[in-house]
Amino acid sequence: MVDLVIPEDFCHDDVKPVGQTNHADGENLHFIWGDGSSDGAAFSNDDVKAAYEAKGEEQVPLGIHGTTVAVDWDSCVAAGACFSVC
Repeated sequence: MVDLVIPEDFCHDDVKPVGQTNHADGENLHFIWGDGSSDGAAFSNDDVKAAYEAKGEEQVPLGIHGTTVAVDWDSCVAAGACFSVC
């Protein structure tokens, strides 16, 4: 099983978002916290690497995204392990 623990202090104290993603509706958005890390599970997962290669995209650190609920995209391997928690 993949370790999906996001540091509890990723958005506390003096930590500020480094960006935001605006949704297509032009009204909603979510914050991006930190620059991300290539140490996450997604960077060593063969399925994730194959998906990037199939789309001709470079895999780069994405960081933690979210406002009320957050996802560490550098650790996500789309296995569904987080569904029961969310």
